[in-house]
Amino acid sequence: MVSSPVFIYSISDPRELQRVRYIGKTGHSLKTRLRWHLKDCFKGDNYRCRWIRRLISDGVKPQINPICIVEDTMANDTEKALIKVYKSIGVDLVNGTDGGDGSCGLSEESREKLRLRFKGIPRSEETKRKISASMMGNQRFLGRHHSNEAKEKISKALMGNKSRSGIKHSEETKAKISATKLFRKAA
Repeated sequence: MVSSPVFIYSISDPRELQRVRYIGKTGHSLKTRLRWHLKDCFKGDNYRCRWIRRLISDGVKPQINPICIVEDTMANDTEKALIKVYKSIGVDLVNGTDGGDGSCGLSEESREKLRLRFKGIPRSEETKRKISASMMGNQRFLGRHHSNEAKEKISKALMGNKSRSGIKHSEETKAKISATKLFRKAA
């Protein structure tokens, strides 16, 4: 199995580029990962999100910089090591974990102790209902419905071919589109 390349990156305030504030990893482009950070900062309420929102309120976009590229099998360990090194030299990182897919720094022994401590504790019916309700359906709008007003707005926004407005297909292109549609219907 071929492993994919993974970027280990830093995010900093462009006004102070030498001051790294976050270390992360991504298998996507750095531009895409930064876009996700910017989008997520308005959903979350942690140190990293508040720092990014503060930059944005100052009219500044965070700067993302590659540190290194590693194979995906080494990404978690490399990220953890870099976070540890940066923290050991006194860098004030906004990372919420020690890296490596969100481990919070607990040893395997500590995790096992916590698991055993809470294993077998009965839950009340109310707690079970709350857990069930929170996990029902897909939290990304499945099971929910748009209001009639929202449906109308969506309909108006999608009306017409705005991407090719004023551009007509050639006869040859029309024939190709027609043939494709006929083929799909037959299949």
